[in-house]
Amino acid sequence: MEAASRMTLCGICKQKRVCCSAVVWCTECHNGLCAECQNNHDVSMTNHSTITVEGYLNLPPFIKSLPLVCKEHNKKLEKYCFDHNTPFCFLCNEKYHGCCAAAVVDLDTMIPNIKSSPAIENMGIKLKEIVGILQKLRLDRSENLLKLKENRTKIKNKIELFRKNINEEIDNYMQDVDLALEKTRTEIDQLLGNIVKREGQMLELSEGITEIKSNATNLQIFLGTKQLEKTLDSADNFVHSVINSNSLDTISIQSDTELSLTNPIFDLNKYLTVSTTRQPTIKEFMPPNLKQVQTPILKDTKVTLNHQFNIKRESKNLAISGLCVMNNNDIVFADSNSDRLIIHDKNGSFKFEFYTEQENSFDITQLDDVTVAVTSGDDEIYIVDLSDKKVSKTLQTKDTCYGVQYSNGAMLFTVKEKGIRKISMSDFKSKYIYKSNISWGSYITTFGGNVCFTNRELHTVTLVDSAQNIIWSFSNKNVLQQPYGVTSDIHGNIYVAGYRSNNVVKISHDGKSGVEVINHGSNIDCHLRAISYVEQTKQLLVTSEEGTVFVYDIK
Repeated sequence: MEAASRMTLCGICKQKRVCCSAVVWCTECHNGLCAECQNNHDVSMTNHSTITVEGYLNLPPFIKSLPLVCKEHNKKLEKYCFDHNTPFCFLCNEKYHGCCAAAVVDLDTMIPNIKSSPAIENMGIKLKEIVGILQKLRLDRSENLLKLKENRTKIKNKIELFRKNINEEIDNYMQDVDLALEKTRTEIDQLLGNIVKREGQMLELSEGITEIKSNATNLQIFLGTKQLEKTLDSADNFVHSVINSNSLDTISIQSDTELSLTNPIFDLNKYLTVSTTRQPTIKEFMPPNLKQVQTPILKDTKVTLNHQFNIKRESKNLAISGLCVMNNNDIVFADSNSDRLIIHDKNGSFKFEFYTEQENSFDITQLDDVTVAVTSGDDEIYIVDLSDKKVSKTLQTKDTCYGVQYSNGAMLFTVKEKGIRKISMSDFKSKYIYKSNISWGSYITTFGGNVCFTNRELHTVTLVDSAQNIIWSFSNKNVLQQPYGVTSDIHGNIYVAGYRSNNVVKISHDGKSGVEVINHGSNIDCHLRAISYVEQTKQLLVTSEEGTVFVYDIK
């Protein structure tokens, strides 16, 4: 898109070599239009929308610079891949995203109501929160600089009383003081510069939220929110790294010796010394809702591979996204690249497969001895009778549903950007039990009346109670990246499959401890995704998206 200056010319008139100021901007043609050309344009392009030139110019630069056509093929962007976090045209689909069916959505289905979506509102709130934190950090470091100056003034006053007799030596001593001051000031100035820079970036983005909602196209908003998520993630990491390191220690300089003319001085180099001390800050910078649990290490978990097997394939593009273990220990797998449910016995032998004749499947949970519920990754949940091999009922959710868990006569499932819904299996009435901006592809598990869910975009695992209160939120990118499948044992310990980190992390029931118990390294043919803990056998079943099942004994 050609960037407009404060005076925007009519694009059509410019092609005719006529200089005429634009009064509106077409968000489809990406051109300014004068009053005369606007009239012709509105007649011939009835499906195009326009905004004022002033509204266009007030959009944040990163929104105006977003590419709205495929850079490689110069075609309209039609789909979005959540695995690659990128939009693409129809020509890119087969070339780059052949194995991403479960993570691909049509942009036309995603963007119509995006201006009213809570996602952009939540980003505006998050931006303001980070700006507030950065302002506090800037003030704290500025106050420390003032304190350092006060330290120097106090030392200088003491030195002046002593300077009369040893003027030359005292000057050397003051140089040491200034060197110490300069060293600590440089450290703080560097951090303060980074803080001020981040604060400016966040403030600019925050101030642009209103203009984005008012003037940006739905596509611009959708693509912009994805870029904002990356920017927020970077800023969030920066804030946590500053707070959790020793960067906010209160730095002081002082004289280590009580100066007195009565003291015998033989070696001034040893007598006059300068030292720097650091005292950890006791100030609170993070609001309670932004605090995250960090990771002490569990030492008592032993995991041993019992056996592994491969799920029967229909095609090379097998993508296992969900599993559940039935009461007879049969294992049912959901293939998100097709409408297949695949059943193996506990030893890994293939039993049968079943085509639901629906568009897709995502996650799966057992309802009774022969019945399972399957989320579609869209707006439907299928109730499947495995004994009759048919879909006995289809529930319309009206929302995009992903992870699902059956508990106490009800199904709980995650809803993209909205939260967690509960459907009673007695009357099929539903309600939201937790409202939050949950990411695409979130999974869910329950224990003790609490609900635990993953957020692959924020790399978090969160536990909430029945009153919608967050009990804890676990995040550590050094251990867990892109968490997908999640399960729990009877003690409330949480096991999470990291898709990008390609591992399994165990989180204690209180969220205060976590440890990597399984690691598949950088194996490009194995991305861990679905997971289930079997209490009867004390085993953990972990399935790669590519269709390899690992059965681990847990001690």
